[in-house]
Parts: sequence; structure tokens; C-alpha cells
Amino acid sequence: MPDHVHLVVKRHRYHVEQVVKLLKGDATRELVHEGLHPFAAYADRTGKVPTAFVRGEWKVFLNSAHEIRRAITYVERNPTKEDLPPQRWVCVTPFVGV
Repeated sequence: MPDHVHLVVKRHRYHVEQVVKLLKGDATRELVHEGLHPFAAYADRTGKVPTAFVRGEWKVFLNSAHEIRRAITYVERNPTKEDLPPQRWVCVTPFVGV
């Protein structure tokens, strides 16, 4: 999506807020590395750029296999609502149950 992302993330040893923070940080570094950061022109003298991400996150905790499958289906179908092709990522692993 051009202006947001949806993720279904497995329970982790980190709190979800920390997972989101780490993902945003990695995405920022990649945007800078690829020369795609939208605020690159506003980097300070140390090279640090303003964040391209909103503070915080919207999160929903899924507690059953049914809820997880429903969320995965929503995420997979979301790009087609914007006439974008389905997205496939090498980091995504299939859901095999709880």
C-alpha cells in the first residue's frame, strides 16, 4: 500500500510496540539506503532524517485460529481494493495453526 501497511505478526518475546518500532527503524534505514526516503532533503547535519511514519500503531490481538486466518485473508486481499497486485514477500511464512 502506498500509505500504510498491514501485518499479522506471530506472538513474540518483544511487546508488539517494540516490534513495530524495530520494523519502522529498519524500513527507514532501507528507504535511506535506496534513496527513496520522502524526507531525505530534510536530513540534519548528521544525516538523520525525519521519520516518515506516524507515532504508535493500531493493533488487534488475535486469539483463535479463525481470527488469525480472517486477518491474514484481509491483509492478502487489501492491495486489490486499491487495484494493486497481490503482494508476496520472502519473509512471510504460512500460518499452520496455533
